[in-house]
Amino acid sequence: MSTKTTFKRIALVAVAALGLGVLSVAPSNAATSGLTVTVSKAGSQGNTAGTVADTSTASIISIDALTTADNDTISVTMIRKSAPSTGSAVRAHFAFVDTGTVSTAVASLVSSVSGMLVATTPDSKTAVTTEQSAGYIVSGSAGYKTARFGILFDTNTAPAAGSYVYTIVAQVYSGLGAYVSQTTADLTVTVAALASASTTIAPGSSTAFINSGTTTNTLADSSVAVVATAATTTHATINVITKNANGNEAPESVTATLTGPGLVCTDAGTCGKSLTIAGDGSTAIGIRADGTAGTASIVIKTTTVTFPAKTVTFFASAAKTITVAVNKPVIGVASATDVIRATALDADGNVWGGAAYIYASTAADALIAGSVTPVACTFNTLGFHACPVAGTAAGTANFKVIDAATVALATATSASAAVRVTTASYKGVTCF
Repeated sequence: MSTKTTFKRIALVAVAALGLGVLSVAPSNAATSGLTVTVSKAGSQGNTAGTVADTSTASIISIDALTTADNDTISVTMIRKSAPSTGSAVRAHFAFVDTGTVSTAVASLVSSVSGMLVATTPDSKTAVTTEQSAGYIVSGSAGYKTARFGILFDTNTAPAAGSYVYTIVAQVYSGLGAYVSQTTADLTVTVAALASASTTIAPGSSTAFINSGTTTNTLADSSVAVVATAATTTHATINVITKNANGNEAPESVTATLTGPGLVCTDAGTCGKSLTIAGDGSTAIGIRADGTAGTASIVIKTTTVTFPAKTVTFFASAAKTITVAVNKPVIGVASATDVIRATALDADGNVWGGAAYIYASTAADALIAGSVTPVACTFNTLGFHACPVAGTAAGTANFKVIDAATVALATATSASAAVRVTTASYKGVTCF
């Protein structure tokens, strides 16, 4: 064994024992040349937890060099350079793939400080956040060196969509363990967005429906009539749903423009005649009265679709006229709903949706059905009040509808409507 060989082995043992390379040695001329770090494949990773990941989908890096001394080595590690803000905790594995020449040997690197430390069997090495990963040592007999490595994401966590950039660091060490030079290259791993997270809107799937109060029904429009008195109350809500092709809610800009009385408002309470809102896929737009009676027309427009105009009727505080129609001319001895329907209008001819009441025209009528004390009717989304009547005895009773809880306070009273009460029970049909 030559003196030169003995010296090198002693140096190797010393560097391995020190771990951090604090042994002072004068850099020798490395017999390694032409070191290149090449991104041979920019891979893509799935964004679903549990997705199978292997080197066929990995991002691949090739390390190539020529060494003319058996003891020269190249250490290879990676450092994360950037990642989506929501993907900062993604664990990336730096994996050994294969070698390309017979003179190339690859093993795991115990420390990334010196390429001359003790090596173990190759396996993937993990980098978390921006720390440098554990890595590999490329060694072997003199000759051309080619080794490939890949970056794979941990499959236990679904990574956020976006670009993850890693810097590959290749460092040359001389046969004496002295650092000589460094070569780097950046590699990007792309995680595509899930179809369910697509921000591309499917206009045919978007909807906009209006309902009374803060109700956000997404199935149909309702007829809305509210008092015109100015208030901070949300009298109606238009729920705008925008979806992607996968049927999931996706954000899209929404513009609401109101013509006529009233105001359109955001959830935060910003109101006006026209508002543009950064929709989130399910955007609620409130409608408020501004003290003016009349019918408001509200046009909802997104970036990709314009919906038919919605309407809200703002009526005066008192009704001007009330017209009644008998929906159920014959009832039994029991309480029945929607017996008489009343359509009320204010002085401007707007549908009046205030509180309406029904009462028996006389005490004699009340002995047959109903009561002389007014009973509340229910304003229907179709634009009329549905009034109940309870039958008591056989006969015909007359009723009126008013716009107040007492006859004395009423400003509008309907004409009489007659309802017959029968005590006969259903006997069935006899067939011969």
